[in-house]
Amino acid sequence: MEKLDIINPGVWFGPLSESSNLALETHDSAKTRLEKLCARMKSGDFSARPQLEQLILSSEETAVVRQAIRLYCFTCRHKDVEFIGRAIEKMSHDDVSTWVSSAPDTLSPEIVPYLFALLGKHSDTSVVDDVLASLYRLFPSKFSESDDNLSALAQRFNAFGMGLVQSAYYYQDALSHPGALCKTLITTTAEVSSKGIEFPLANIPTILSIWSGIECPVSYGQKLDNEALPKVMNYVRLLSEMQWHEGSKYFYRHEVK
Repeated sequence: MEKLDIINPGVWFGPLSESSNLALETHDSAKTRLEKLCARMKSGDFSARPQLEQLILSSEETAVVRQAIRLYCFTCRHKDVEFIGRAIEKMSHDDVSTWVSSAPDTLSPEIVPYLFALLGKHSDTSVVDDVLASLYRLFPSKFSESDDNLSALAQRFNAFGMGLVQSAYYYQDALSHPGALCKTLITTTAEVSSKGIEFPLANIPTILSIWSGIECPVSYGQKLDNEALPKVMNYVRLLSEMQWHEGSKYFYRHEVK
């Protein structure tokens, strides 16, 4: 099996690790520590989360930190979102942008107040556009990527937030579940493959791959042919045979808890 490059993992974090030595050693490089922590989480060991937090705050290797942030957002619980808020205070402008772009992957409404705080703090920087894009990814019917009135945004979300299911995870306004994502994957693949153009969706193949631990057969920018749709249909069939709970969050078939 080809070894995963944790710095450039592609649409997901690679297949399950075959390594049996996942204990962190003092001599491990930052990249090795990230590889081991990722492997443990893929096996359902979320007790590695505090060590991932430490790596994010202590490593000086930008590429490692960026992937660690991405991994953290996919594996954090609602109550872990507080760490994101604290970490942002210590991050450079570039790393703040990494957090913001990864924020929707938390699937947690708890991230929204921290995004609002960034709007106020970085009002004259490119971070604002990134924050609005992330808010739009989380709740597209409630936010626009062109919104610029912080007070109006806050009021709108406060009213909307009252109706959210407590402790549930969300993807684009709806309780998280792969069913709706699979429907969009099928219809988009059918449309794109018939036209012979590039696949336009980035988030759905990534989320489905990371939730299921099975790599999606199509990805953003890939030019599709007539073989794409049968592959996607088989992929969706595999996912339909797994057990999913509406409003839950998964990492390699393990419910994030």
